[in-house]
Amino acid sequence: MPTLAGGALAPLLNAVVFNADAVRANLSQDLGFSHTDRTEHARRMGWLCDRVVEAGGTTIADFICPTEETRAEGSPQYWAEQALMRLRPPFDPQRPTALFVGRYQPFHRGHQRLIEEGLRRVGQACIAVRDTHGINERKIRGRFLL
Repeated sequence: MPTLAGGALAPLLNAVVFNADAVRANLSQDLGFSHTDRTEHARRMGWLCDRVVEAGGTTIADFICPTEETRAEGSPQYWAEQALMRLRPPFDPQRPTALFVGRYQPFHRGHQRLIEEGLRRVGQACIAVRDTHGINERKIRGRFLL
């Protein structure tokens, strides 16, 4: 049976998974299971996740489900889909949308800021990009006013 983090959610997010048992076996061998040691173990896993996020990736810190009640509220696939919907809600064509139209070029901080502002204002964005590789730049500007 797949786990929620590694088997079901990670592929949907293209995420790196740090499994608590694997991290404990490789990086936290010096820790036990006291409250203080568990807190330190979680801090170390958080530090690992932060390094991946800083590099532009997505991470999941995979800890155990602590109670039977928590484990009985649905399959890993169900909870993975619920998490994905909250992290990356589906595009709704009926909602206001920030529309960004342009030609392909290297993505930079200015693009990011524009998209973030559009998302802040209306909550979703549509980005339309035309690949103009190999087309004369002057012709594009005259024809498409780019």
